[in-house]
Amino acid sequence: MLYELVHNLSNYEHSIIYIHNGSYKDRFEKLHIPVYHIAGFGPRGFIELIRLFRTIKPDCIHSSLWGANWLGRVAAWWCAIPCVAVLHNNSSINGSLRQTLDLFAPAAHIMVAVSPEVKNSFGHAHARVIQNGVHPYRGSLKSRYDIGLEDNHFIIGSVGRFHPDKQYDLLINSFALIAKKYDHARLVLFGAGEQEKYLRTLAHSLQLENKILFIIGEPAAPYYGLFDCFVLTSKNEGISMAMLEAMSNGVVPIMAHAEQTHPVIQHGHNGLLVSHHAQSIADIIMQVMTNSDLRIDIGDAAEKTVQNHFSAEQMICAYDQLFNHVVTHRRIE
Repeated sequence: MLYELVHNLSNYEHSIIYIHNGSYKDRFEKLHIPVYHIAGFGPRGFIELIRLFRTIKPDCIHSSLWGANWLGRVAAWWCAIPCVAVLHNNSSINGSLRQTLDLFAPAAHIMVAVSPEVKNSFGHAHARVIQNGVHPYRGSLKSRYDIGLEDNHFIIGSVGRFHPDKQYDLLINSFALIAKKYDHARLVLFGAGEQEKYLRTLAHSLQLENKILFIIGEPAAPYYGLFDCFVLTSKNEGISMAMLEAMSNGVVPIMAHAEQTHPVIQHGHNGLLVSHHAQSIADIIMQVMTNSDLRIDIGDAAEKTVQNHFSAEQMICAYDQLFNHVVTHRRIE
């Protein structure tokens, strides 16, 4: 999401400050955007952030995800810079400690939530809602043969950080149940992170290393068209950019979700919702595998949902108006 904003809002001068490294660092640098690293969420990171703010002298801070939001709000208050803090996940995923720390942090100049559900979970009555959006991918596409797969393979895809919150071990265990019945099933995992070794070991222990493909640190966009379905098993997920990207390619989204409703997916229409249970996830994937009409109908509805309600153009325009409002009022003051 941040890359889309920086890439398209060329009328602003951007600087990127990050805590955890990832594949987008190089992509920002190719745009000739200054990229800075700070030590982390702690006193040293706070001091480094203050020094960077005083050097860069930004008109506005845009923070995203809990650690950056908390640190950014405190540092922005310290330096008297307006902060736009974006909430991506429901408050329940933060836990009691983080929720308590939030109570003692200065308020952001403007709070933004990626969905009404996220806004309501935090109780920020005046927060604005700007839903995530994606561009249709226009670049060259990958083929199944590029990653060693065949035409007859049913490809289950997932994209995200290899982190405990994403629960990829649950997805692998679900896939193990599928692989016992369907030899042509394959699981493709895009991402990088601390759990990579653990997940590879789990795949090996289940004797699935020949049926699970790990693709590390590559952009997923050229690969979405290869997926027959896209699965997220996160403990709690807001409006996933990866899910929207998959949907924009007409891929059936399957999401493990604690609630019966979701801000994007209407169960049975443009996607499928399922409980966080390995057998339940396996069952619903196998339902998609064995019903091509269902796969086509849901895939078409998913693509139309993104086109009509979750376009990158809508998201970029909303943030442009917001940043322009904040910067203009600050200069007037």
